[in-house]
Amino acid sequence: GVVLSYRYGPLSVLRNLFIEKKRARVLIRGVKRIKAKVTGYLRAFDKHCNMILFDVLETSTLRLAETPLKSRHMNQLFIRGENVVVVSMDPTASGNDENDQEKGGGSNGR
Repeated sequence: GVVLSYRYGPLSVLRNLFIEKKRARVLIRGVKRIKAKVTGYLRAFDKHCNMILFDVLETSTLRLAETPLKSRHMNQLFIRGENVVVVSMDPTASGNDENDQEKGGGSNGR
């Protein structure tokens, strides 16, 4: 299947986050800066790095190193691949994500 085709290479990060049900951290680009950092669980992705995340926390900043300007929670978010700068596992995620979500559903009761 499609998930098997992303076993190696850059898309393997997305594949592993999807299969292991770990929170993803995605940096979104603005015109000349990083516009926002979003964290959430991957619901779907494709070869263009388009993504659907759920249980999403978006944090906007002026610069990457500065304190957050604003933060908001969204149940679901579509990110167009051309706006993705970096994708990684969220280092602030708890060690046991199965308690936070039941195999791809739910939004932590929010």
